Amino acid sequence: VDVPIEGVFVDYAESVSGAGGIPVTIPRSADAAALVDRLDGLLLSGGEDVHPSRYGAEPGPNATQHDPGRDAFEIALIHAALDMSLPILAICRGVQILNVALGGTLVPHLGIRDGFDHSTTDEPRGTRRHGIVIEPGCLLASALGNEISQDNRARVNSFHHQAIDAPGTGLTTVARADDGTIEAVEDAGRGILGVQWHPEMHDGIDPLFTWFIQFAAEHSADRRGTP
Repeated sequence: VDVPIEGVFVDYAESVSGAGGIPVTIPRSADAAALVDRLDGLLLSGGEDVHPSRYGAEPGPNATQHDPGRDAFEIALIHAALDMSLPILAICRGVQILNVALGGTLVPHLGIRDGFDHSTTDEPRGTRRHGIVIEPGCLLASALGNEISQDNRARVNSFHHQAIDAPGTGLTTVARADDGTIEAVEDAGRGILGVQWHPEMHDGIDPLFTWFIQFAAEHSADRRGTP
């Protein structure tokens, strides 16, 4: 089903402001390039499935609602942000649309893998339901800091039935679930980090938002020539 879906989850705004940033909600009618030029970073949020036609697939029986207009607008935002070298934090659907915008593909439906359902929603939103293994020395590892154990593991929540299949151009896989599902990708040199979980739902201000706001502030100062 293709429908326009408008809405804002306050968790994202509260996480950005709690980390020291000023959240700006972007209207879909805006000119992507003109608007991105006034931003210091781009946060891509969760939501409905990316339309499968964007990555060469057909809608399947497990597809949720699609919003082709949102897909098109967010892809335009992504390319505008890349052209201006803005840092990007992409969350859940956000990392999926980022991947598709860069030529990658998605797993249309994960189903049950090794007895685990990534899309289960019958627990509190902040429940860290499963572990992930993180590549040592990556941007994600640096951002998470002491949330990572000595064996390079962390725990995250899980509310998705899709995931990255083939990473897009420039993206490197830096975290996987125990069943092999890609949980995070990054382009460290460009300040791009995408995660499949929802850090805005974790208790307190998640360190990913602290990293994002600090990185965006430093990038803004360099780009605008301010101290």
